Amino acid sequence: MPDRRSFHTASRQLHRISRISALLLLSVAMIACDGTTNDHSSEGNLTITAPERIRNASAVDLGAVTATATVNGVEISLNLNGDGAFTGNVSVPANSVVPVSIQFSEQVNGEQLVLATQSQNVSTGTSDNQVTLRRSAFDFDSHDADGDSVNNITEREENTNPRDAGDAPPMVNVTVQAALPSSVPGNNGDRYRVEATVGNSIRVLQRSGNQFQGSFFTVNRAPVPVSALFIERVTGQQLTVATQSYELASIFEQQLITFAENGYQLSNRDGDSQSDLAEVIAGTSIFDGDSPTQPTEPTEPTEPTEPTEPTEPTEPTEPTEPTEPTEPEPTDVTFSTVFSVPAEIQNPQTLYGEFRINGQTVNLSRDTNTFTAVSNAAAGASVALNVELKDNFNGFEYTVAQAQSTVSVDSDGQVVQLNDSDFNLQIDTDQDGVLNYIERQQGSNPLVDDSGNSAVTCTVGEVPTQEIPAGSTATLSMTGFVDCGGAAFELSATEFQFSWNSDSNTIQWVVPADAEAGSQLSFTVNVRNPSNVTEVYASLPISTTVTAGMGDCEPASTSNVAVNRDIHVQGTEVFNSTQLRIDSIDRQILLGFPLPPSAMLSGTATLSMTVGDDAGDGAIEVFQFDALQWSEADDAELDIPSGGVAVGSLSSLWQSGQQYQFSLSGLTQPTTGDLTLVLRQTSGNDVAWLSRESGTGAVLSAGFTGTCPN
Repeated sequence: MPDRRSFHTASRQLHRISRISALLLLSVAMIACDGTTNDHSSEGNLTITAPERIRNASAVDLGAVTATATVNGVEISLNLNGDGAFTGNVSVPANSVVPVSIQFSEQVNGEQLVLATQSQNVSTGTSDNQVTLRRSAFDFDSHDADGDSVNNITEREENTNPRDAGDAPPMVNVTVQAALPSSVPGNNGDRYRVEATVGNSIRVLQRSGNQFQGSFFTVNRAPVPVSALFIERVTGQQLTVATQSYELASIFEQQLITFAENGYQLSNRDGDSQSDLAEVIAGTSIFDGDSPTQPTEPTEPTEPTEPTEPTEPTEPTEPTEPTEPTEPEPTDVTFSTVFSVPAEIQNPQTLYGEFRINGQTVNLSRDTNTFTAVSNAAAGASVALNVELKDNFNGFEYTVAQAQSTVSVDSDGQVVQLNDSDFNLQIDTDQDGVLNYIERQQGSNPLVDDSGNSAVTCTVGEVPTQEIPAGSTATLSMTGFVDCGGAAFELSATEFQFSWNSDSNTIQWVVPADAEAGSQLSFTVNVRNPSNVTEVYASLPISTTVTAGMGDCEPASTSNVAVNRDIHVQGTEVFNSTQLRIDSIDRQILLGFPLPPSAMLSGTATLSMTVGDDAGDGAIEVFQFDALQWSEADDAELDIPSGGVAVGSLSSLWQSGQQYQFSLSGLTQPTTGDLTLVLRQTSGNDVAWLSRESGTGAVLSAGFTGTCPN
């Protein structure tokens, strides 16, 4: 089986923070009130650039990608004109709000595969419009052709088959948490948003207190770049004012990825003495630099006056002491520190770096085996640099090499280069006479004196036969089956899409979908030296009995479930009417959906609702409550507890009579058989939604698992 990781080059793995949006250029034909057209083209150009993920995906053929836009109800097929840009013609009325939907698809094996969609409302003026399509606003996750919970674009990035649930890349769930920058007052967090990336996936994080948090389902491969964009949204321009980025040497299930409050790099668009973030906080412009004080105009000489009688001479005054000239305040300059893993260290890919300036931790970015840090210091200042290159042995951290240097920062843009000779490799933590970097190469423990062991010996136990249906994924804990006496080892196999999670010491493999029921499949797992993959310590056989074929099961399905009870609650008072009202103060909406008997939720769904006669705008979040007891009784009171499991959100300019779809994920099987959703508005103007009593109630398009293997 080919190594799908080879499709991701180092240059593609590193995000370019500056590329945060595509542009939609909308030339508006202005329609006058009397139906005539003003002096303007009756048709304008619509230019859309394909999202960066589509342009960079290893298996995507850009020439086979099609783009379709629906503008104000009119569908437009766009033509590719180079460099991922698609163009078409459209005519819309001026001074109005028009809905714009965009879909990118690729023709794969003669069928259209949807890769990304985006919908928003565009306010048109009296001239051409330019609308920013942020990467985070593109919906990739809703498009999963084979229902294996891995979206189509990820499968094209990993070059797996998006229409074969048995051919999927290994994935992990991770959580990202970003703090407010230390200079931002805690009560001003609503003025900002945070967009985070893990590898190629991007999310808008949800705020809780002074933290922003979100979950990612991402490819299980390392190293992986991560970043956080801190964006101000007061001016309406959605400008990034601070960033953090670094690279993870490893990634694992349920990992917490953090961005600290003092780790942000601040931008300064106008080049003055204040960062963009400081100017946003102070309320000054981030585009106009500080202007020096203008000299005052010389005054005109006055006419001489008539001489007066001489007065008595006054006593001469003592001369004043001259004031000492004030020293100019030093200005901050930006400098970079660059270093590579010393050539003596073998297999550097698992190493990670920790970097401090004057004792303060600074984030590093990584390109293959070269690390870079960008920092600020006062011009002319001396700064102390400290670098540690580290690795882990059986989960315990140790230092492989260290470098220390004191440098003078003299100019803006200065590059400080640390060379191999600057690193100290003479580190022997266990004092057994063998340096850490050499023990790392040999696979011995650098933290314990095991110098008496000349070779690594591993004993293996007998692994019981697993009984698995065809096409499904088997998971087995290897705890107790392999003992290498404390030495480092790894598990590997080339068959059945095998993978090993070193953190949980579990292995996984996929039984082929075409395996016959009752057959037995076997393969060999090698216990080998992680620093020298050709050195195999021991081998152990794994056997699998296929319990059922693909024809002996029920496939996964998607069903539309109509709401069977809906209310809105104001404070604690229950309202059951044709309009479900919601606002950001004290109105919430409750929806109940009866799930089909014995059906198990897959975790994803789409909630469709239609706006009633009260339009609005802003953001609405959706939460799942498992054990909330409620009814539609008009005279009842209901105290909805805070919290709940966040499963989706949507921001829009809500238009009367228009239907909207909320993409939901992370749904869990309710214990009561009915699914309860609570809708809360977090910003914007109140809005009313049609209830089931109006005849146009909410509908949940939910995915349900079957008995067929994934």
